[in-house]
Amino acid sequence: MRKIESPKPDKLATFILFGNAIEQLCEHLEAADLQQHLVNPILIQDLVDKLPAGDKREWVRFKRIKGEVTLTGPDLFVPLVTVLAGIRKRRIAFGGDTREMYHQLRIIATDKQAQRFLFRMNKEVSPSVYVMDVAIFGTCSPCSAQFVKNKNATEYASEYPEAAAAIIKRHYVDDYFDSVDTEEEAIRRAKEITFVQSKAGFEIRNWVPNSSTVRRSLGETEPAQDVYLGLVKSTGNERVLGIVWSPSQDTFSFSTEHREQLQEYLTGSRRKILIQELWRSGCSWDEAIDDNSWPKWKRWIGLLPRVEAIRIPRCYIGDSSWADVDSAELHMFTDASEYAYGCVGYLRAVVHGTVRVTLLMARSKVAPLKRQSIPRLELMAAVTGARLLHSIITMHFIKFDRFVLWTNSQTVRSWICSDQHKFKQFVAFRVGEILELTRPVDWRWDGPNFLYNSEDKWPSQAVLAAETSEEARTFVLHHDVKLVQGVIDGTRFSRWTRLLRSTAMVIRFLANCRRKKKGEPLLTYWATSKQRRMICANLLTECQPLQGNELALAETVLWKQVQSESFPDETTALVKNNDRSLDQPLVRIGKSSVLYKLNPVLDQNGVVREGGRMEAAQDLPFDKKYPIILSRNHDITKMLILSYHGKFGHANNETVFN
Repeated sequence: MRKIESPKPDKLATFILFGNAIEQLCEHLEAADLQQHLVNPILIQDLVDKLPAGDKREWVRFKRIKGEVTLTGPDLFVPLVTVLAGIRKRRIAFGGDTREMYHQLRIIATDKQAQRFLFRMNKEVSPSVYVMDVAIFGTCSPCSAQFVKNKNATEYASEYPEAAAAIIKRHYVDDYFDSVDTEEEAIRRAKEITFVQSKAGFEIRNWVPNSSTVRRSLGETEPAQDVYLGLVKSTGNERVLGIVWSPSQDTFSFSTEHREQLQEYLTGSRRKILIQELWRSGCSWDEAIDDNSWPKWKRWIGLLPRVEAIRIPRCYIGDSSWADVDSAELHMFTDASEYAYGCVGYLRAVVHGTVRVTLLMARSKVAPLKRQSIPRLELMAAVTGARLLHSIITMHFIKFDRFVLWTNSQTVRSWICSDQHKFKQFVAFRVGEILELTRPVDWRWDGPNFLYNSEDKWPSQAVLAAETSEEARTFVLHHDVKLVQGVIDGTRFSRWTRLLRSTAMVIRFLANCRRKKKGEPLLTYWATSKQRRMICANLLTECQPLQGNELALAETVLWKQVQSESFPDETTALVKNNDRSLDQPLVRIGKSSVLYKLNPVLDQNGVVREGGRMEAAQDLPFDKKYPIILSRNHDITKMLILSYHGKFGHANNETVFN
């Protein structure tokens, strides 16, 4: 196999030799009654890797047509942070791991041959051919194991609802961690999970609770040891992140122990590190760091033992129950310097009148290589804080009474409380994201030490200036084309058909005004007898239902309103270009516009449509060649999509899209 020469794209003869070599290999395997090797993906991929890029694409396309390409499936894994957040919620914590999880999955006979391998104990003898009949670690094994685990739990959900939910939501790969309020509940939950998992062939073992009563009830005779949740030396314990859980003290700490293979890089002459300062200096992987950076590295190594002394309580509210909590608040603090920025979230819980403050989660990032001003870095910290706040609320099963975000930058507060559109793009985009996740009234100014006090003793908030010139745009756009302002409030309608027909009736009213002036009969709609009595004027009328041209004109009016409200600058530029003379320059749409890559054009009705290569298709109708561009965030667009979603029987997204 390794001796087959790869074909050259520019030499036909090499393709012929390559094909002959493959043909001879197949004949050899068939003659030796070893056809099963032909389904070995490693063997086939070794041949495919020798093909030129174009032929590789053809091979992948052929495999996809034949249905032999592994497609991306749903994400069945529970985020690790969510599992760790669940273990911190209640007083009694416990966990265990699944013994050889992947090896409990048997492979069907037709697929076993893909797991053939050669093995021998003695190098003097020929190797034997073996086949793994169970799943091994690889691309599909984790997903398959999670699917089997969740499906088995679903089948027992009616009989053991709590255990089934814990198996699905509290597992990370083969590790299980959870917390409950009482020891009795922990024992019952663990036994139910053990029973349900056993029905799928999974064995939960190595139970590690923070209660000796629970440990004895689960058959664990050895004292509970620290659970290393990170990459350390081989301990036989669960390994996640770099955190150590001490069940006896019920606290989290950090392990800074280094693997023996890394010691020489930390203390010897061959020093390799990954920090931003060295990257900026141009130091490569195999170079010793310079004399200026070496003392900083040694100082950081010396601080690591202090990190191990940090202890973080595991349970958010200690020995109390959530029934004893009077209120729960989430406080997010953001800060930045010229070197880094970050945020930290605290839970402020009032338990029987006593305030308890607990660290929830923190996140930090180094400053960009391109230097930024301190206000900009403070804004980036605020964005990180808003994102982390959203993540905490999503992954925690805690009902927060309110949340407050704190920053020590008055400039950032002023940006958040001002109109984002008047700032430069860097500030405007980030303020827009902050306002999508939070409200301006949620932001305050100061540090965290006051959280233990009552709110009336919190720092008073200075009155912000009405405007700030920091990062304000230094230019103004003057438009000499006036767009038609929208007069239809789409939020007052609940359905698309009502909005469309109401707009059509308004258009008919305007047409009737012109018809009355010309002395022509007015177009009316069916009226009740009571409505007829209310009409005093004796006018010449003609009763007609809404016509197709009226509904089409109503659609055009609605499209133009959505586009003028969502893309005012782009629509104005297109109108200018449509009305300009030959001697006037073309107004171009900026590259930062969301419509830049869509090649927008105006049709005869002034509706913005997408241009492109489809205009060369002769058989396509006009609406197919030039699709109408609408903003996905506009209320009228959402109402239209909802209408088609209901019309197609609440089908999937692709059905509505097509």
